[in-house]
Amino acid sequence: MDLIVESFEGDIYLAYKVRGTHRQVLEDERHQPLRFSSLNQIKEYCAHEEYLTATLMHYSAYNEMCGSMDEPHEPAQIDLKWF
Repeated sequence: MDLIVESFEGDIYLAYKVRGTHRQVLEDERHQPLRFSSLNQIKEYCAHEEYLTATLMHYSAYNEMCGSMDEPHEPAQIDLKWF
């Protein structure tokens, strides 16, 4: 199982469990997506799980603010090297 972390607006993170092609957001007891405020918070929350990799998906603020007429830009992928 892998962990994907998406960064939004600098201090909002969502995390997903990934098994093959199935991706599931981490949820609270009410089945609402967990919203994290730091990478460290996610790392501590996931410490008890058996993940093989952790990857941060970071979207460029430049593309959000300025945009581009070209094709959509893919997010930067950063190996967090947690596991």
